Amino acid sequence: MGALLVLACLCLIGVIAGRALWRATDRLKPPLDPPDPTSPSRPATAGAHRPQRPKATRPSPLPPDFADALDLRQLSAGRHRVKGTFAYVPAGRRRDVGGIEYWLVREPSNPHDSNAVAVWDTTRKVGYISAAKASLLAPELDRVNAPAFRVNGESSADKIALHVHLPHIKGVRALQINSSTKGDTE
Repeated sequence: MGALLVLACLCLIGVIAGRALWRATDRLKPPLDPPDPTSPSRPATAGAHRPQRPKATRPSPLPPDFADALDLRQLSAGRHRVKGTFAYVPAGRRRDVGGIEYWLVREPSNPHDSNAVAVWDTTRKVGYISAAKASLLAPELDRVNAPAFRVNGESSADKIALHVHLPHIKGVRALQINSSTKGDTE
């Protein structure tokens, strides 16, 4: 019985090693279509098997007008991670994004979630708040009916995650719409 177990383990190790070797040799194979030497697009490199595709990032639309944003920074808030930053901000550029303030912009026509709330920095969309938080906050933001909402945020020390300070729902519900709550976003 023990010999059978040893034999099974050796077979498994052989299969794993064979697959690893197969993958390694597959990477070293020349490309099926050799590069065109007359093409000025990029020089051929020795051992290159496939061209590198650029990472896909979604282009951000033009930023909304933040001049009429409602300032929610005076409300008590909780720290929440911005979701989906990988789709809007490449990892190498996250050091340039983020900071101490963000703007929340409702996206009621979002095809994935009619309660979507996008998070913007001064120039681009950086992600969204979570769907669970958006389902609570969106109706109240719609009731206030401002083009954008200014909130505090923080940039992460490691720049992998961005965080936004979302106002507690109780404070947003108590918010009255008047000119004294509108903030200057300069």
